[in-house]
Amino acid sequence: MNRLGIAIAAVLLLFVLPLWSQQSAAAPDFVEALQERLTNEGWSREEIQELIGQEVDWSQAGFRDAAMVATCLVYAEGEEQIGPYGQAQLAAAVMSMAREMRALGFGEPQIIRTALNGTREALAELSKLRDRERSQEDSDTGAGELIRNLIRQELQTAMHLQARHKVRSRVQEEKHSRPADLLVPPGPQGPGGPGRWAPGR
Repeated sequence: MNRLGIAIAAVLLLFVLPLWSQQSAAAPDFVEALQERLTNEGWSREEIQELIGQEVDWSQAGFRDAAMVATCLVYAEGEEQIGPYGQAQLAAAVMSMAREMRALGFGEPQIIRTALNGTREALAELSKLRDRERSQEDSDTGAGELIRNLIRQELQTAMHLQARHKVRSRVQEEKHSRPADLLVPPGPQGPGGPGRWAPGR
């Protein structure tokens, strides 16, 4: 998945999420919503049941996460076959990341971009892992930890960028709130210059 694809998917999700949420006066739970989304994307009932049957605590996600998780899973399916285990690990990592980012005050656009970026990085690394491991079982063993680590790295990157943005904004605010005389550079027109009155003159 390239960066242009990530940007397009993020924009589409931002338009779809509010409309989708409005359709649910009695919103289904996450699993029902995810099944609906994946069915609309052409997944068979068997494929969905294989995914849902994996050992993942699906109750940790909210209804609004279903669209984002489904989008990540569809991209994963299109780029690289990772199987039900890898799909479930990806879904779990995205759900956990979204929950943590909301708790930290991130908005939905940044959460969606981070989820899609993490998916892209995870797919690239999983492809390398599969090439190195001798069997599918060995590959599956390392897949869960690899996915979690890469999604975590994307979260750390988002947190770092947010912190830098806050510092930059604070510096700008302080600069604009300083008294005008403190902003005048020293010299002929500034504090201590020849134009200022001094004792003894």
